[in-house]
Amino acid sequence: MKDHILINQFDPLKNFALKALENNTIQLKNGPVLVAGKNQFRSMWTRDFCYAARGLIAMRKFDVVKSHLNFLLNHMREDGLVPRTVDSILPRYRVIRNSIKYLFGVGTIPEITDPLIIEYKDEHGTEAIDSNLLVILTAITYVEASNDLEWLITQEINLKKALHFYDPKFDDGLIVQRKFSDWQDSVKREGKTFYTNLLYWIVCHKLQKHPTFQIDEQSLHSLRENLVHHFYDVKSGLFRSILNENYISLDANLFAIEFGFDGVSHEELYKNLTNHELWTRFSIPGFNTVPNYPTSWRHLAVTLAGLGHYHDEVYWSWLMALSAKVAYRMDDRVSALKILNRLQELSLRDQAIREVYRNEEDLRPWESWLFKSEQDFSWGSGMILDALSILD
Repeated sequence: MKDHILINQFDPLKNFALKALENNTIQLKNGPVLVAGKNQFRSMWTRDFCYAARGLIAMRKFDVVKSHLNFLLNHMREDGLVPRTVDSILPRYRVIRNSIKYLFGVGTIPEITDPLIIEYKDEHGTEAIDSNLLVILTAITYVEASNDLEWLITQEINLKKALHFYDPKFDDGLIVQRKFSDWQDSVKREGKTFYTNLLYWIVCHKLQKHPTFQIDEQSLHSLRENLVHHFYDVKSGLFRSILNENYISLDANLFAIEFGFDGVSHEELYKNLTNHELWTRFSIPGFNTVPNYPTSWRHLAVTLAGLGHYHDEVYWSWLMALSAKVAYRMDDRVSALKILNRLQELSLRDQAIREVYRNEEDLRPWESWLFKSEQDFSWGSGMILDALSILD
């Protein structure tokens, strides 16, 4: 149900998020695309685009979503892997140049222009295991919102190819991933994770509405059973992050509720989540994992930059926004409005949507000797607009 009383309450937050996506939309030869941020992430990061696309779709900016999706699907690797990053310089060099400018106050950061460099792996040879699933999910979300069935037909072969990319990655009913390959890529999360396998379930569940993708109902049922059997933690009433490990993360527990994963009661899962440290610390959710990951799991480059707790302790704007959306969907208006109000306070204080914040009461923008929380963060901005759209 739309809440018309709240239409104008969050105008400042909405305006900052809209401004970020507008500033991060650039025109290339083949059409408009979205970059991930204003500074070190001013590249086309596929994962960031897919999450930010929620906001573009909510604001009916269909041209950018369609154009960016076309680029990714039309530039897949032979085995169906979509690009990880796209830029006119290597994204890691953009990050390094921005760090030098941050440290010494000198240097310029070039805009992304044609011709483009496409990367399918990072500098360590790692593929982004979740990118294909996120691209397919974004494509289906776009089609559902725009009713552009003609576009779906034109990209059907590529979308099928993107899904079949995962066929050889299954072992005993679950996808196996390499270390540093999902969105929590600062830590060595390898093997079978709830996040990646839940994304696969979400995508296949949505594709059931489209018979041409031939989603097998029994296989989907088996995946659901495997997810509950291998990841559900009876003690906490939440899903663990990694097979045979005790880590619990906010991200996929929220997705399970948002996308209607039917392996458990959504009401019970939400109740358990709101009673958990992930939700109650500083009275607002937004950091992702407890307990903290061990030092030996941390990516060396991220550790050197001072971001050792990037994917456990650090607060993320996108996770706060998703928490607010899920809370509102679960009829917990008090929590939803509290989170959105806090996000609005942060955006007014910083005059921007930031990427990450310190794990402390005032949630200052995260900063180290080498790294500063990205400004006009597309991923966070898109998720904020998506959350606000259910209030309008």
